[in-house]
Amino acid sequence: MDILYLYRFIPIILFLHPYILAHNRKNKISKLICGLYLTSSIGSLFVSPYYLSWHDFENDTFFGFLYYGLFNLPFLYISLNIKPFYTLENIRFDIFTKLFMGILGAGAVYSVFYQLPYVIKAMSMSAYEVRTMGESLLPSSFFTTIAVGFPMFLFLYVFYFYLNLVKRWNKFLGALMLLGAFNFVINALTISGRDGLLFFILAFILGYLLFENYLTKKNKIYLRYIGSIIFIAGLVIITIFTLSRFSTAKEESVYYAFNTGILNYFSMQAFTFNDVLKFHESFSYGNDSFPLFFSWFSDLDNQKRNLSMPYMWNFSGYVGTFYKNGGYEFLSLLILIFYLIFRSVRKMHLNFYLYSFSILSFYFFFMTSGLFYFRLGNSGGNLFILFSLVMMLLFKKRIVF
Repeated sequence: MDILYLYRFIPIILFLHPYILAHNRKNKISKLICGLYLTSSIGSLFVSPYYLSWHDFENDTFFGFLYYGLFNLPFLYISLNIKPFYTLENIRFDIFTKLFMGILGAGAVYSVFYQLPYVIKAMSMSAYEVRTMGESLLPSSFFTTIAVGFPMFLFLYVFYFYLNLVKRWNKFLGALMLLGAFNFVINALTISGRDGLLFFILAFILGYLLFENYLTKKNKIYLRYIGSIIFIAGLVIITIFTLSRFSTAKEESVYYAFNTGILNYFSMQAFTFNDVLKFHESFSYGNDSFPLFFSWFSDLDNQKRNLSMPYMWNFSGYVGTFYKNGGYEFLSLLILIFYLIFRSVRKMHLNFYLYSFSILSFYFFFMTSGLFYFRLGNSGGNLFILFSLVMMLLFKKRIVF
C-alpha cells in the first residue's frame, strides 16, 4: 500500500477517540457530532483520482492530514460535555420569551417571502446552471443580509419549537418556529443547494436528543414518523439535485454523479485542505470569514485570480476557510477564539436557558456546517455570530422563571 494512502488514516485515528468516549458515556449528541467527522474521514478512503480529478494525490502530505485532524479535534471533545436537558420546569412563558419568539417569527416570515421569488427563479433553472453561473441570484443589499441572516438561527428555531411543544405554550408561535427552521432549506434553494435539507434534518435530530427526556411517548412516535417521511423525501430530493448537477456537468453515468456529488461532497475536506496549504498565498485578512467587518482589508485582485484554483470552491472544512484568512497564524488564532467561546458549554445550566440556547445553537451550527466549510462566513452569518455573542453576554446571568 502506498505510504501516501496511509495518510488518510490520520484523521480517522484522531476522531475515533472522542467517538469511543461518547459511545462509552452513552452520549447520543456527542456520538452524532463525532460520528459525522469520523464517517467523513472514513469516506476519504474511497475517494479516487478519477472522481476527484482536479486534486493531485501525489502532493498530499503527512502534515496536511495531521493538521486537518488536530484543528478539528478540540471541538469534538467539547461535544462530550453536552447532555440532554434535565430541567425545564422553571422556564415560564413570560413577556420576554413571547417577545423574543415573536421577533424570531416575524423575521422568519420576512425572510421566507423575500427569498421565495429567487427560489422560484432558481428552480426554473437546472441545479448545475445555478451553481456555475458565477453570481448569486440574491441581490447585494442590506435587506438581503437581513433575509439571509435569519435562516442562520436554524437551531434556535428548532430549540424553541421543541420547548413550545413540551411546554404546550402557543400553537401559532410553534408553527412560526417550524417555519423559521424550514426557512434554512428555502435559503439553500436560492443557490440550488442540497445542504439546506441535510442541516434541517440534523437540527431536528439534535433538538430531539436534547429534549428527549421531556417528550411524551405520543410525541416521540409522532416525531419519529414525520421524521422518517422527511428523511426519505430528503434522500429523493438530494438524489434529484445530485443527478441534475453532476450528470449535466459531465456526461457520465449515474455512478459517476453519486461519487462526485455525494462521496466527494462528504469526504474531500482533508484533500482540499492539503491544496489550501500548498497553493494559497494571497490572504484575505478576515474577508473570507468575516466580510461584514474586514471586507476593506481584502485583496480583491488576488482573490479573483485565486478563484481559478479548484480548492477555492471545494470543501476544506472551517479549518481551510480560516487558513485562507491569513495562514497558520490566523487559523490558530481563530481556532483558539472559537474554542474559548464554546468551552462555556461546560457551564451550561437551564436556569439560564436563553444563554444555553444561544451557545448551543452557535456550536451546533458551527460544527455541522463546518464539516464542509465555514457557512457563517458571509454577512448574514456574521450577523448571527454577533447576535449570538451579544445574547450570551446579556443572558449569562439572567434567570427566567
